[in-house]
Amino acid sequence: MNFTRVPYTEEQKRRDAKHLKDVEFFNKNCQELMKQYPEHWIGILGQKIVGAAPDVFDLIAQLKEKGIAQDVVLWQHMSKEETVMTDVYVPETDDWQLAITTVRMHDA
Repeated sequence: MNFTRVPYTEEQKRRDAKHLKDVEFFNKNCQELMKQYPEHWIGILGQKIVGAAPDVFDLIAQLKEKGIAQDVVLWQHMSKEETVMTDVYVPETDDWQLAITTVRMHDA
């Protein structure tokens, strides 16, 4: 089996560096964001909140209205539940679908 190495472009490096800054912003401000947006999905871009909604699909709609591409936004669910978003391939439609899994966290 042969593998082709895909180059890591300068554009990808810049994009990843911006994303890392958004992750750092989230980590630094997590407690305050939890107070401001309890049980909401938030989108972070450029170290700012660019959208917030109780339902992830409402957040997606907000981002579309603002012309913000979903793939550049850091998504977080501000909850005591752990929510995981995954793209799942659906062979019947030959398309990808967003699957959301939520696990309730409990105190030890």
